Amino acid sequence: MRDREDLMSLLTLVIVLGLVAGCAPAVPTPTPMPLTTTPVPPTTTPVVPTVTPVPPTAMPLPPTTTPVLPTLTSLPILAKPDPQLILDRDQAIAYSYNLLLHQGLEQGFEYDNANFAQIRFPNGDKGAFIAMGFSGIVRGYQFLYRISDDQAELVELIRRGPDWGIRSLQEFEKVDVEFLELFTDIDGQPKQLLKVTGAGHSGTGLWTDGYFQIIDITDDGIKVIFTGAEAEINVNPGGHHHQYRYQYIDLDGDGGKEIIKEGEECEYRFSEEKGLEKTACESIREVYQFNGAEYVKQPSATPVPPTPSAETLLPLTVAEIMAQGEELSFEVCGESTTWERPAEQEQNAKWWSSGRYAGGNEEVIKYPWTHNFFVMYGSASGEYDITNLSGLWMLPGDVRAKCFEPERHDAILRLQTAEAWALLHRVKSVKRLDTHYVVVVEPMEQGVQFVQFARPERWLPLTLHFVTEDGQEIEKIIEAESPYWPYPQLIPTPQP
Repeated sequence: MRDREDLMSLLTLVIVLGLVAGCAPAVPTPTPMPLTTTPVPPTTTPVVPTVTPVPPTAMPLPPTTTPVLPTLTSLPILAKPDPQLILDRDQAIAYSYNLLLHQGLEQGFEYDNANFAQIRFPNGDKGAFIAMGFSGIVRGYQFLYRISDDQAELVELIRRGPDWGIRSLQEFEKVDVEFLELFTDIDGQPKQLLKVTGAGHSGTGLWTDGYFQIIDITDDGIKVIFTGAEAEINVNPGGHHHQYRYQYIDLDGDGGKEIIKEGEECEYRFSEEKGLEKTACESIREVYQFNGAEYVKQPSATPVPPTPSAETLLPLTVAEIMAQGEELSFEVCGESTTWERPAEQEQNAKWWSSGRYAGGNEEVIKYPWTHNFFVMYGSASGEYDITNLSGLWMLPGDVRAKCFEPERHDAILRLQTAEAWALLHRVKSVKRLDTHYVVVVEPMEQGVQFVQFARPERWLPLTLHFVTEDGQEIEKIIEAESPYWPYPQLIPTPQP
């Protein structure tokens, strides 16, 4: 009987537990989430940071404030591409980019620009030159291919810092490769040279715009014969802003062109009132000459008086030049009959105390204010300074428009024509004896003339006497001693 009661109690407990379990909410079985099978394409285009002016901070400057480009590094050569591919611009660029990926030099980032040029080696082989640039971490590559006996080979692959094909990383302006003819080869034919341009960014506030190389393609590979830059900028406190221009002119008549570098070098100064401003600006002019291997800067020799020619062994007087010299025609390429210098107080406020000239040598800055005669040499920066510092800035901008005509300006640069500025005087006549000139002028209360006349065939500095009609000398310019004479290499050395 007892056993029967225990069995009934056990059955009752089982039934109760079952009822309780039936009343509990059901827990759903977890279902695995399906995996996404569509791959997400990688972002291959690097993000170019927006260029924001760097506010002045107290950060220390790097030891060298001029942006420094990485050292040239040669990379292994692994491929021999198809000759027809190499002569096709798009295919050659695509092949070169894939080569960078294949060698592990790039990881899929797109290039900013790529330059292509078909070239010819000195031995007559065809080939191609490619320059490719990347931003983010600025870097660039140069490729040189040669085609010989229907076989193509990569002669040279060079990694160098600039972002080739971009003039400025601040404006992201693209630029193509150029061909230059600066001198002849051994056969007397114009030598084919390449000019490739890029941009650099080597740190906070450090920019190099328009960095370029002039390249000679030799049988051994790429040879850089000149480098330059349009701008070198450091916008940190104590930094600088250097701006340059380049011209290619045969100055000495030997058939090879010199490279003339002109520009302005300014320092940056910070003040709470004006912020970051340019100050202590100086004009520069440098001449580079090809020495058979590369372009080298010509020394800025201390000016010395020119050696007298055989015709003028003794110093010439104004009377001798007037009596023996030849009459030269001259042309007024610009003038004003109403110009006069501003008040000295106005001139001081406008220029002498401005950021461009503040802190400069007072004697140099005020020289144009105390003189009335100048000779120009086609330098925009030099003319700008004299215009500002003499008071000529008050003239309308088109007064010298005729002086800037291309043929006239080219003749000035080639030292075929002289351009003289006569402030508060009118030119009446010009006489020349060898390298000595007498310019007869008439004083005026108001006005300025810009006149042009022929220089001698020999490229030598001149001596110019500015005299009144009765022969009284007002001013004399000895170009060899003038601070504005830009060609010290043309000054003859004294003979023993």
